[in-house]
Amino acid sequence: MKIYCRFVFCVCLVFVGLGSLASGVRAESTLELEKSARGALSSLYRRNAEAVAVNNSSVAVLVFPEVHKIGAGIAIETGTGVLLRKLTPVEYYNLSGLAVGLEFGCQKFSRAIFFMNEDILGRFIHSSGFDIGWETSLVIADGIYACHKSLADDGIEVFVFDEMGLMVSKGIRTLKVSEYFPSY
Repeated sequence: MKIYCRFVFCVCLVFVGLGSLASGVRAESTLELEKSARGALSSLYRRNAEAVAVNNSSVAVLVFPEVHKIGAGIAIETGTGVLLRKLTPVEYYNLSGLAVGLEFGCQKFSRAIFFMNEDILGRFIHSSGFDIGWETSLVIADGIYACHKSLADDGIEVFVFDEMGLMVSKGIRTLKVSEYFPSY
């Protein structure tokens, strides 16, 4: 009986969270998305000099100004972003993710993925966009500092920043980035 009550509680928590997540997610026009992406980058650059240096040597950046993540045992994340080449929009993308393990809470954050050379950018544009790996994070209330992951051998630099919410996450995760055609 005790296990059943916990299971029902977790399921209810997930549905309440999914409802609140869905209410905050809406289709954005290209202008709104571009403005949000530029604002997120500006916030990152104000707080992190390393991000400015990475930007100066990159060929493009894929910015997801708002990524929402929620979970209880299994976590999902979603966001919409824009690929900028010297601050000029090139393409638009959706991010969908699934994580399994110790996953509990909800959070909102921004993610910037810098492509350091044309070859890597071309491979990304023509790929299916899957990433499978481990994830470990703890977010409490408001994360001011950016988390930086360097995949220098791969020619990619990733910054996760402006984290808000309460989320404990440790497990296996998969991300899918696919092209998106927003409303105008």
